[in-house]
Amino acid sequence: MIVLVNGCDKYSYLWDGWFKYFKNFEPDYPVYFLSDEKDVKFNGITNIKVNIPEIELWTKKLRLALEQLPDDDIFLLLDDLYFVKKFTQKEFDNIYRTFKTINADSLRIRENKSKYTTLHPTPFKANGVPLMKLDSHSKYLISYNPGIWKREFLLECIKKDENTWVNETRGSQRLEGKDYGIYSYRKDGFFVNTCRKGKLTPEGEKLLKAI
Repeated sequence: MIVLVNGCDKYSYLWDGWFKYFKNFEPDYPVYFLSDEKDVKFNGITNIKVNIPEIELWTKKLRLALEQLPDDDIFLLLDDLYFVKKFTQKEFDNIYRTFKTINADSLRIRENKSKYTTLHPTPFKANGVPLMKLDSHSKYLISYNPGIWKREFLLECIKKDENTWVNETRGSQRLEGKDYGIYSYRKDGFFVNTCRKGKLTPEGEKLLKAI
């Protein structure tokens, strides 16, 4: 297992804040931070670079980054997601263990609020929390909330050159009806999305001011 933070130089003004709030997690796994050209110098984090700043080639940049990584299980994060609630190593290890046990393709860790996602109960639990499985016809089978991915499945999802938002919608359409093992673990309020489609959110402004 490795942690990959998918960043871009355009959002470098968010990185110091990201690192501060990342201390609510501090996983016992190798952590890699992807940038375009800028150096990322945070203790315990390895900087990798793929110089593709074009937004429409977001998936291509991620594909090339994955070629540099040494593991088949990826905990994928974005540089504009701040961990504002404690996430212990024990809790995460239990989630990852369940991911492996059920041979999931991806397991997103999020609040279960999307009106576009149909979730079905499963007999599986992590930390006493029941896992839900996404219906194979859900609109957002691909989502870049924090989540654990099999590398091969992630590569299948990003095989076409697209930006993040197009990939989440059109990529989900390409997966429709194929019944991949896409699961959801509920952990309310542990991260904040500081940007939305390139613009700072009100929550993001507050968190940045608090640094």
